[in-house]
Amino acid sequence: MGRWYSEFITGQQSWSSFQGELGAAANQLSQSSPAWNTAMSHPYLSGAAVGVGSGVAAYGAAAGLTTLSVQYLGGIGTACTAMCNQNGQKLVEQGISNLQQLPRIESATEKIMERGPNIKLSGINNFLQQSQKGTAYLDNTTGNINIFSRLADGSKYTRVTLNPELNRIISAGINTSRNVNNGISSGRFTEVISNTK
Repeated sequence: MGRWYSEFITGQQSWSSFQGELGAAANQLSQSSPAWNTAMSHPYLSGAAVGVGSGVAAYGAAAGLTTLSVQYLGGIGTACTAMCNQNGQKLVEQGISNLQQLPRIESATEKIMERGPNIKLSGINNFLQQSQKGTAYLDNTTGNINIFSRLADGSKYTRVTLNPELNRIISAGINTSRNVNNGISSGRFTEVISNTK
């Protein structure tokens, strides 16, 4: 029992014979169980029930994880529940003592040099020193860490983006307060550590 398909797979049984055997098994299930009979008699209805049931189960799991996150992890979010052990938690435990010592990809350096003077932060060191004062957020869409530091006028932030391994600056720039606040309120950014010093 349980190996009724083995003759078909090994070529000892023809396709038409296999179809007949499969049909007989389905008929037996249908006669012995009212649930199977309903499922086979109404395939669209049973398919819809499986689809809706799967959606409800997925929603329930997500809601449960969110509740656990809020209750036991200070509301850091379900993405952080899954990813903080890899990047955000590492940042919480060790911090980033000096952004200036991390290697940067060329495009990040170019952005700092290009955009820094627009906010009166000429030079890489000045930009990174300002950013060092910021708040680190896990980007729940990429797993990267964004460090946002509010500028004196309050309308903009410096942004330094670290790779998930926290060992390289992969991007940098200026973000508006609106952009940062939208990312936080939408759940894209989850605060990991409020001071990176």
